[in-house]
Amino acid sequence: MHLDDAIRAACEPFAHRIETNIRITCPECSHRRKGRNKREPVLSVLIKEDRFVYDCHHCDISGCVPFHTTPHHTTPHHDPLPPQDIKRAEAAALDDEPLAYLETTRHISRSVLQQFGVFSTEKYFPKLDREVTAIGFPYFEGDQIYATKFRAVEAKAHTQSGGGAHTFFGEQRINGETTLCVCEGEIDALSCTCAFEETGQEISAVSVPNGAPSKLSDRRVDPSEDKKFNYVWEARELFGRMEKIVLATDGDAQGDALAEELARRIGKAKCWLVRWPPDCKDANDVLVKHGAEALSQAITDAVPYPLSGLNTADHYSTEVDDLYRKGIVGGESTGFPSLDDLITVKTGHVSVVTGIPSSGKSCFLDAVMVNLARSRSWKFAICSFENDPATHITQLIEKFTGKPFFDGPTPRLNEQALREAKDFIADHFVFIDYNEGEKATLASILERAGAAVQRMGVRGLIIDPYSYIALPNKDKSETQQISDMLTDVRMFAKLHDIHVWFVAHPAKMRREEGNVPVPKGYDLSGSAHWYNFADTGITVARFDDTKEERERVKIICWKQRYRWLGSQGERVLDFDLPSGCYYEEKNEVSEWVKEESWWKDL
Repeated sequence: MHLDDAIRAACEPFAHRIETNIRITCPECSHRRKGRNKREPVLSVLIKEDRFVYDCHHCDISGCVPFHTTPHHTTPHHDPLPPQDIKRAEAAALDDEPLAYLETTRHISRSVLQQFGVFSTEKYFPKLDREVTAIGFPYFEGDQIYATKFRAVEAKAHTQSGGGAHTFFGEQRINGETTLCVCEGEIDALSCTCAFEETGQEISAVSVPNGAPSKLSDRRVDPSEDKKFNYVWEARELFGRMEKIVLATDGDAQGDALAEELARRIGKAKCWLVRWPPDCKDANDVLVKHGAEALSQAITDAVPYPLSGLNTADHYSTEVDDLYRKGIVGGESTGFPSLDDLITVKTGHVSVVTGIPSSGKSCFLDAVMVNLARSRSWKFAICSFENDPATHITQLIEKFTGKPFFDGPTPRLNEQALREAKDFIADHFVFIDYNEGEKATLASILERAGAAVQRMGVRGLIIDPYSYIALPNKDKSETQQISDMLTDVRMFAKLHDIHVWFVAHPAKMRREEGNVPVPKGYDLSGSAHWYNFADTGITVARFDDTKEERERVKIICWKQRYRWLGSQGERVLDFDLPSGCYYEEKNEVSEWVKEESWWKDL
């Protein structure tokens, strides 16, 4: 069977589970592996609206397979589970060995196990290459089980049935509580529920469906793992109802990264963080070693995430240790090595980008976004008032493929390249659209950007340009309102740990000797606050090198708040007009250009 057909046949029963990851054996390599490894589900498949996007963690084959037909998503569908598993889950049927393990070793009460439908059965585990007694943790949609995660009793081995869990474990039990405790694993959610019942606390406990991320970058979730957090978006209404969300993740680097990513997506203002006793790593550890009251107290003593703006030096101890051992961590590259000593990109920061009309400000930012999406798997929310989304997508496609989108003297991209580019853009970009005539306010932009963080895990926001945003308070001067606006943007960037690029047009520039001078921070329309608030300030200046017969762009960094992220200075990039792509400059700038007054002013 052809590779695409094999993947399609295996995945089509789950086609209704949009934005869900499932794992199957790889048609390309699994049959060549030995022993129990043949059955290991090494092919990760992300289900999209019209295709399956796959990536094998063993042979590295990747690609996408379109559906034969468009699946119907209007009628809820549940993957078939073995009938005996459903019956045992409904009865919370546990045999003696697994029950003894849960009650005696893990200290989970029988009543809590029954509430969650925890059961036991015989299950095959690829890791063990045999059937063994397993504990089943059922996941519900409404009152129906759609997936079950299994843990072997005799060894640390896991598997799933039903196509993969993609909601919170225990979510179906929530019944009016206004505080939610989010744990890293099912056993921890059961442990917290035992403690809450014993101490009379009205708190619901749930577990994330896929544990903590395995891949970290600078102690945070690597952007390549963003898709694993789709369950947060699915639970957005649940989080909206909650007054307080307690993050009770494991006390290790992976648990800290999970808590950081959950707080970033949910909104840190609602989140509280649990600190476990020194001899414990998670909720069940506390329950076993110290009892239900101690666990309940640890949840009660959770601290705001972050603390309300006033912290002791001990709060920053881990960060200080990292600075001592690893040095200062710089930002991400823009994708242009010649710019790395001037400009790098750091989440939590704000960049202001300017330039005279048609200088290439937006085009340069498009190139940076595509480079970061390609190299670091960053996701972006784009609020562009001067580009409708469809046209903007064609420009991003040109940056991705390096070829023109439209017909012209230079050969355009082919259909296959177009399909691949559209898939890439769909996976990494979302658009904040005001094409229906709604007035754009900063509050509405940030609200939608916050939803994009929750849904996709975006790490970059483009607002282009400022002049289209309606200032809300006519009683304040434009200068004061710009100050307020930039303050809100900075706080948003820090709260959601994203980088914000703000495009601002210059004030009307007076010509000098027939040339318009290149604008910098204090030349921007409305206020000098643009310079003061920016972490990084960039000017894009485009010019024709007529003797070399090519377009060129000078990138000027006129402000860099932190020296480890860059410095003031300027570099030149080549610009390919047919494709709209930037390249490292091929040669030095022509001598005649350097003698021109307009060049000296750049």
